[in-house]
Amino acid sequence: MKIVHSLAGCSLLALGLLVGTASQAQISLWGGGPKEEQPEILKEKKQESAVPPAPALSTRHLADIAMPEFSALRTSVDLDSVEVAPDGIVRYVVLMQGSDGSGSRSAYYQGINCNAFAVRTYARYDFNATPPGWEEVDTDWADLHDRQSNRQARAIASSGLCTGLTPPTSSRDARRILRTGQSLWDRATGY
Repeated sequence: MKIVHSLAGCSLLALGLLVGTASQAQISLWGGGPKEEQPEILKEKKQESAVPPAPALSTRHLADIAMPEFSALRTSVDLDSVEVAPDGIVRYVVLMQGSDGSGSRSAYYQGINCNAFAVRTYARYDFNATPPGWEEVDTDWADLHDRQSNRQARAIASSGLCTGLTPPTSSRDARRILRTGQSLWDRATGY
């Protein structure tokens, strides 16, 4: 009996060490430490595929994104604009307006890199221009681990669009995730 208990104890100890090591790896993977301790994928600038022009602004098929209660903005993604590029970048148009329907409106054409958990803004819609239209912005990639900036992009990525650091497999899948708020991994029946 003592041998069995001893083997069980060793197994539990080995399992504990494995879980501890995996937890440390996960913290590093998700950017839990300083920038120099983060994985190379967060530090390197990968060549991005050609960015198509911003799509026409549309409010026909919007998917609301759950934002924190303190947010005064209603954030929605135009489902018709959602595309997954061959390099895995998910591009979309996000619209924001006061949660009560009043206040200023804004819209951005952005891309999320799930592998690096980063966002980039390509264009901003100028509602006050004559005629209203897209204005190129073309920013650098911004880390979505930073909770103070790009709250709407972080909410979009965290809504199931990025499963861990994995992008959706197709544009159709990305639209379904945003529409239902459920990735394939979240389904009760499994993948």
